[in-house]
Amino acid sequence: MFAADAVLLDLTHWDAARLVDGPTRAAFERQGARHPKGPAAIGMYLGVDDVFDDVTPYHQLVLDEPLAGTHARSLFVTLSPREDPEFAPAGRRAITVSGHVDADVVAGLSDAAHQEFKGTLERGIREALHRVFPGLAGAREHVAMTATPRTWERYTGRARGRVGGLPFTFETLLHGYPTGFTKNPRLARVGDTVFPGQSVVAVAWGARRVAGALTRTLR
Repeated sequence: MFAADAVLLDLTHWDAARLVDGPTRAAFERQGARHPKGPAAIGMYLGVDDVFDDVTPYHQLVLDEPLAGTHARSLFVTLSPREDPEFAPAGRRAITVSGHVDADVVAGLSDAAHQEFKGTLERGIREALHRVFPGLAGAREHVAMTATPRTWERYTGRARGRVGGLPFTFETLLHGYPTGFTKNPRLARVGDTVFPGQSVVAVAWGARRVAGALTRTLR
């Protein structure tokens, strides 16, 4: 047990509800009921021979068609710096691919169906990469790992592998975008599922609002 003047939860409301009891849990559960939707993560991690020309390390791939088996229309791709051996040995590059899908995509899948989904996802990501970086099609792969929302749930503890904030839509605002504040002035929440939501700037702004309120409470 730890004593604290205040507690900050960098968690979604779905996950926060699992850590508290009483009225606070009920409040988080009500938020979860009002906002049942949230993006989950997919990803792929590759270690390959360096077949790249002089390309920038960060890319966003906008797909003509949704990624097979998902509704994902974009992927974020990061290439390790060629001159940094801490990321990959000389002559090789590490590639990180990530994207968002509806958490419902894998909900309720049997183990066999999940493996099939994982294979479809892997093929779809590879095809997207090869269209942008044709040299990858013939590159030797030393590491290849694919991540589904179940992978993210296992390693991050986030329910159903959810990442990112709530969809910033009229429907979300209509149901009350969570503010980060609770009825307990010494318990607050920060992160991308409280207003103003996703992006580094939005998360920082939300955290400043919460920090200001806590500072006034603790004086």
